Amino acid sequence: MATSLGEPVTGLGAPAARPVRGPGPARTLDELVERLRLLRSDAGDPSYTEIVRRIADIRARRGLPGAERVPGRITVYDCFRTGRRRMDAELLADVVRALGADPAPWRAALRGTVDGNPATASSAVPVKGVPDAGEVECRGRDRELDRLACVTRGVTVVAGMPGVGKTRLALCAARRVLDRGGCGGHLHVDLRGFDPAGPPADPHVVLGALLRGLDVPGERVRRLGRDERTALYRRLTALRAPLVVLDDAAGPGQVRDLLPASGRTLITSRRALPGLGAGVLTLRPLAAHDALAVLAGVVGEDRLRAEPRAAERLAALCGGLPLELTTAALQIARRSGWSLADHVHRLESAPGSLPLRAALDASYRRLDEPARRMFRLLGLHPGGAITPAAAAAVAACPVPEAAMTLQRLRADHLLFAARGEDGTPRYGLHDLVRQHARRLVAAEVPYSAQREAVGRLLDHCLASGRPVRPGQPGQPA
Repeated sequence: MATSLGEPVTGLGAPAARPVRGPGPARTLDELVERLRLLRSDAGDPSYTEIVRRIADIRARRGLPGAERVPGRITVYDCFRTGRRRMDAELLADVVRALGADPAPWRAALRGTVDGNPATASSAVPVKGVPDAGEVECRGRDRELDRLACVTRGVTVVAGMPGVGKTRLALCAARRVLDRGGCGGHLHVDLRGFDPAGPPADPHVVLGALLRGLDVPGERVRRLGRDERTALYRRLTALRAPLVVLDDAAGPGQVRDLLPASGRTLITSRRALPGLGAGVLTLRPLAAHDALAVLAGVVGEDRLRAEPRAAERLAALCGGLPLELTTAALQIARRSGWSLADHVHRLESAPGSLPLRAALDASYRRLDEPARRMFRLLGLHPGGAITPAAAAAVAACPVPEAAMTLQRLRADHLLFAARGEDGTPRYGLHDLVRQHARRLVAAEVPYSAQREAVGRLLDHCLASGRPVRPGQPGQPA
């Protein structure tokens, strides 16, 4: 019986006598995924939950700390989904191990695909142009646009929750700045900090893309190490003072070497990115009248005037998030035979569009395990203010630990914060974020554990003199 991590292990499910399917030559990631599906079939079609459990066992034997052992179930599911642009080589190796096969040929096959080949990785981080004024608009953000367009130098971070319109605002502001003139060119890159399809872009690769955007020959870029690329980038940007848009940053470490020596930089992120000396503009959901304006910009004001109450309800269901509003408006425009009331019923039946769910899940997967656990369980909270003591009760942890975890969730804009009358910190969930947490708790937490968490919350509320009526586990309040 083999015991290495690269071979079948007792209890990990692959029958020793069955031939193990290899990846074969795979030109694209889709071809590799199809072979991975066949390997899963050969291994007896274990569930994704079972594959996650096996990976946790493998990583435990490897000596990884507890917080790094268990991948998200959706993360593992994504390994078997076609249409990907990238794949985490280490996760692929662990999935293959969990299916009882040797990961070495699968690693080689991944390197051989067009998508996974490091030689072509730079093409995954193209330097883009800033759209023309007619190609991007930002309804309801006049005040924020004015503030960003007035910044003449330095770094500004546009931060906020998923779907709140950070990228669109940054590009609109960049277009205003460029139209005014005075910039030594512009650079715009997507850092994929919270891309559901793969890991954040490597700063070394991004530096190469930025240098090519500054007209440095590709052959010269390939010969430069990271420190050399950084030094050359700073020399060139000191001379040209370009406008740089760094979209969807994962954290300060990803962008620190990408900041130009001179000029203006706009960064979008779900985090505030401390330590960069940057100004921060926190973007909030749109007000009701601005949300209606976004809908009207796609479907027309006449359509909204015909059903004013349904239009207001649609805007409310979208939670003031431009991503949701635009998605809903496009659905309305495509389904001309549906009334707005029909669309209201559709959104009430399934709140949160697929793009928003993917964006929220990308944020969720970037959390450490204590924060993921807290976020799931907060889906059981009935709504209103969440105090550290209430969060500690629902998560069965000390209040100081709960307070720190709430702060981490707030830093990722999965919670919003306020102060109670007594000055104590309080937190809340956007309605659509709460719905996502409820989906996660229903899918990933046993019903018995949900009941226990709700019981602890009830006990806390009764003891503190703040009785509430939580919803049933896994159900809306």
